[in-house]
Amino acid sequence: MSPGQWQEALLSEPGERQFVSEGGDTSRTSSVVITGEESCPEKAGCACAGHPELRDAVCQHTRNLNGDCYDYRQASCVSPVQPLGHCCAFCGAYLLFEYSKVDVAVERLQSLLDSYLRQEKYSKVVGHLSKPAMVEGAPGNRLQVVLADVGDYRGDCVDLANIFAARIRNSEYLGVANVDVYAAGEVISLSTWGSVLGTVFGTLTATLIAMGLIYFVFVIYRQNGWGLRAEPFLFARFENAPSECEEVAESRVEVEVLPGGTQQAVKSSTSHPTASAFDNPMYGNTEIAERTVLPPAEPSEHVTHENPVYSELLLQEQRQLEDMQEVKDDIPPEEQLQEVSDLQASYAAEYDAD
Repeated sequence: MSPGQWQEALLSEPGERQFVSEGGDTSRTSSVVITGEESCPEKAGCACAGHPELRDAVCQHTRNLNGDCYDYRQASCVSPVQPLGHCCAFCGAYLLFEYSKVDVAVERLQSLLDSYLRQEKYSKVVGHLSKPAMVEGAPGNRLQVVLADVGDYRGDCVDLANIFAARIRNSEYLGVANVDVYAAGEVISLSTWGSVLGTVFGTLTATLIAMGLIYFVFVIYRQNGWGLRAEPFLFARFENAPSECEEVAESRVEVEVLPGGTQQAVKSSTSHPTASAFDNPMYGNTEIAERTVLPPAEPSEHVTHENPVYSELLLQEQRQLEDMQEVKDDIPPEEQLQEVSDLQASYAAEYDAD
């Protein structure tokens, strides 16, 4: 930096805020001496040395007692960005890219950037092309383009950063490679705050509900004995359906005598028919404990039942008796007496022999 550039920096708004006291006292800067070369020999510009002590001293004047930057615009967007060498994050965008030919890169890039800034769409966007502050381990052939909206943040600078990056990426004509874009988020408004707060509170509520369920399951649920214990396996026991013999035993036959002496068998059952049944092999077949045997039905007093076989035998016997009676009537009484005497004598002889 030359002495003239130093004076211009002091008269600028950031310079007055950083180096000039409230009463316009410049005594603190009177002892500043610019040494070294008057100008940077490189066409791409010279990067700041980036001494930590110097940077801390400069950044101290850009922040208040709470450590917040004075620029109110840094809080008007989501995720503000902080370019290399800057003390505060701001709502805007910046690009970092490497160049291969310094003569071609700087002149053509500056010309392209100015052409975009002259467009009516981006008339309220300001930009600056320079070498960034030195970062340990970073390549030295890098350039940085910083873009910001004039006044309040609107997002026009972010649109220009994306368009500019797409135009110069991997361009042999411009001698640029490895372009990285860093842009701030959308403008914070009441709807944005509501969306952010809704997301935060929704996530918090879901987390609390999940933790409550976990506490209920693993603490209260187990302490009360309702825990996730394995139930012992038991075989189910079923009542065996009555077998056919039991159904026969429970049924009975009644004889109903109709007028005229005819009979009709009526079957009644005391058990209800079952739709289906099966035997449990693990339980076994049960024995019939008791069988109900119903007494035979008693015939009424004025009803008689005849056996045809018995009636036929009686009829034959009666016929034989009648035939014998007829033969007896034909034998004279003397012969009958003689037969009786002979029978008695034979019976007496058999008795004596015994």
